[in-house]
Amino acid sequence: NDSGQPQPGNSLPVTASKSYAVQMILAIILTTFASSLLFLEKNKK
Repeated sequence: NDSGQPQPGNSLPVTASKSYAVQMILAIILTTFASSLLFLEKNKK
């Protein structure tokens, strides 16, 4: 997924690892948020 980078020649492994870490953090946050919403919905009933 390098379509967002205007300069493909400057794709350093540091920036790649940073973007990968950001994606992992976002995925974890979304999963935790979704699970907490499901948990609250189950407790409502």
